[in-house]
Amino acid sequence: MLFSVISVTVLLIASAFSAPASSPASNAVLSANDLKVLQYALTLEHIENSFYTQGQAKFSANDFTGAGLGLTADDYNYFGVIRQHENAHVQFLESAISGLTGSPVTPCASYNFAALTTSDPFSSVASYIAAAEILEAAGVRAYAGAITSITSKAFITAAATIHSVEARHAQYLAYVFNKTDTSQFVAFNPASSPTAIASIVQVLNATCAAAQVIAIGLPDNLYDGPNAFPSQMSYTQFSPSANKTIVDANDVALMQYALYLEYFEAAFYANFVGGAQNFAASDYTNAGYSSDVLTYLTLVKAHEQAHVDALTSAISNAGATPISQCTYNFTGITTVPQFIATAATIEPVGVAAYNGAAAFATNRVNVLASAAAIVAVEARHASVLALFADQVAASAGFLPFPNVTDAGRSPADTHTLVLSTGLITEVAGCVPSAFPMEYDQTSTYTDPTPAPSTSSTSTSTSTSTSTSTTSRQTTTNTAPTTFASVSMLLVLLVAVFYL
Repeated sequence: MLFSVISVTVLLIASAFSAPASSPASNAVLSANDLKVLQYALTLEHIENSFYTQGQAKFSANDFTGAGLGLTADDYNYFGVIRQHENAHVQFLESAISGLTGSPVTPCASYNFAALTTSDPFSSVASYIAAAEILEAAGVRAYAGAITSITSKAFITAAATIHSVEARHAQYLAYVFNKTDTSQFVAFNPASSPTAIASIVQVLNATCAAAQVIAIGLPDNLYDGPNAFPSQMSYTQFSPSANKTIVDANDVALMQYALYLEYFEAAFYANFVGGAQNFAASDYTNAGYSSDVLTYLTLVKAHEQAHVDALTSAISNAGATPISQCTYNFTGITTVPQFIATAATIEPVGVAAYNGAAAFATNRVNVLASAAAIVAVEARHASVLALFADQVAASAGFLPFPNVTDAGRSPADTHTLVLSTGLITEVAGCVPSAFPMEYDQTSTYTDPTPAPSTSSTSTSTSTSTSTSTTSRQTTTNTAPTTFASVSMLLVLLVAVFYL
């Protein structure tokens, strides 16, 4: 029986953001390169943390609303939340490195952030947002380029759950800065090698303590995709390699599982954007949505189909037969707000699914890199769709980046969740015959991150809407997530070290 749209939405929200934590410690192996990856990531997180700390101290909510960019006090508060996320990432990485007998790279006393743009990023709100967009996009590319070099499955999982949050940040910033510029909104998010990113770090400040990461040594570069890092972040769409040898059946199982989910998403968007239950442009604006919503949804539809095409090609090239597409029933969704709300809850499920399976890719140079290129896009979808849903249903609690890290959900649990919505009807051959190796589901962690707060200036100048945003963010950040508390995950990582 088809669930009501409200039931589906509540179910998916609860599951996506309160998914059981997972800990693949039993299969984790630590290499010397993993410590280098942590130092590399910490170097980048120090940069972002310093940037937002300076920016939030420089500007107020009034500066944002008075910048003539169509910004609200909510946007100022969102920047504050991003700063807290970056700070939490720094704390986690420092603790993990210290627990592994390493000496964490220290932040620079100052950074040459003016090198990011043509003007001082703290000279105006517009410059601040432009520089933030470049930094976050670089962070997404950096994590995607380094994740293939990690040996420990625990580290892969941690990196994946941070990577997707950085992608959420990046898409929010891209949308806020220029709603009509979709150049970063592509089907496969590019990555950059550690060497390419290191050149950016050196430009920001090559002499400070953070440059120690160069002396420590960059992670081994196993990423073999495009390494270009254009100064203006112009994106060239690319497709993951599909013609390399797949190491084992588990990689095929992982791709079949991903295809199962991508079929669902592709069918969902195709149904409502130009399909059997198509909504016209006027339906969106009449329902209270901005005129650009349909443009983005059309791109999301194309992205999901591109993911289907890439996966079917890769599976075929591996000598396997792609699973069949299931049948779907979306007739219970009859209005634009229902469609948007369902889309905004489906996308985080996809993010959690990719994050939950990433650590079990055997061929990391190809399969894991491709998964990273896709999950960043799914996270971008989740971010912008939350913003769209919030335009009409603010009280529903849709947020572009609700947690310090995203969830990671096991394949079997994801399959159970998707089936429970009633939107999918199983048919012979449409569900993978075997799922990739799964997480140990015995441990549950909670997010230790303190509730976002605003400066006294922000508090005094924020509107009632911004108060609502901060309140909703606080509520969501205290929900259970996959990301372990610093102390508990540190215990896991130290245990891994002695395996």
